Amino acid sequence: MSKLYVFGDSYSTPGFCVDPKDSWWGLLAKDLENNISQVKNYSWPGNNIDSIGHVMLNLAGQLEPNDYIVTAVPHLQRLTMFNPDDSKQYKSTVYNSMLVEQDTADVLCHTGLAQYSVRDMDRKFVNLWNPSWIEAQVLRHMLTMDCFLKQRVKNVLWLNSSVPFQPLTQWPVLETLQTMAQTADNFLLFDKTYYTVNNEKIKPVDFDSHGWFGHQGAEGNLAWYQQAVKPMIERLGWL
Repeated sequence: MSKLYVFGDSYSTPGFCVDPKDSWWGLLAKDLENNISQVKNYSWPGNNIDSIGHVMLNLAGQLEPNDYIVTAVPHLQRLTMFNPDDSKQYKSTVYNSMLVEQDTADVLCHTGLAQYSVRDMDRKFVNLWNPSWIEAQVLRHMLTMDCFLKQRVKNVLWLNSSVPFQPLTQWPVLETLQTMAQTADNFLLFDKTYYTVNNEKIKPVDFDSHGWFGHQGAEGNLAWYQQAVKPMIERLGWL
C-alpha cells in the first residue's frame, strides 16, 4: 500500500510542541488512512529546502507511483554546508497508518552536513544575501524537484510553514518562477501559510520564547489543516 512522506522543519517534526496525532501532518495521515500503510516523516528543527531536496533525491528509488509526498517549506534564510566535524545525526520517524510509531532511522545521506541560519554567517556574506534572489533559488529548486517527483509519484504537495512568498514582481529573475508556482495546482506558498493562518489569532505554545513565529499546539495545527491543507488535498482529489 502507499506511503505518506512528510518533509519540513520543526513545524513538522514529530512531537515538537504537539502530539503527532494532533499535528497538521497527523491530521492529513488520518484523512488518508484508508490509502496508506505508513507515514515516513523526514522533518527536523532547522531544516531547509536544500537539504529536503537532497534527501528526496536519495529516496527516489523507494518511491511508488501512488505514494504521497508533502513538503512544508521551511524558513528561507537557512543554508546547508559541509562540516565533517558536525557529529549530529539526523533521523526519520516511521509510523503506521494509525500514527503508532514503528521505527526511527538515521538519514545517512545527510551525514557530515550542517545547517545554519543566515544570522550566523559572516557579515560580508550576509550583505550578498538578497531576499528576492534567495526566493528565486528556492522556487527554482522546488519547481525542478516537482517535475522530478511527478515522474515517479502522482501525489505531490508543496506548502509553506513560514511567511508568504512575496507578491508577483516585475523583476525578470523572479517573475517567471513566481508565475509558475502561483499557477501550479499543488503549490500553496503565497498565502494561507502555517504562520499567517494563526498569526495574532492562536498563540503558539512557546509564544514566550518565539512570539508569533513559535510552534502551534493542537488548536493551531487544526486551524491550518482545516483552512489550508485539507482544501488543497480535496482540490487535488486525494480524498
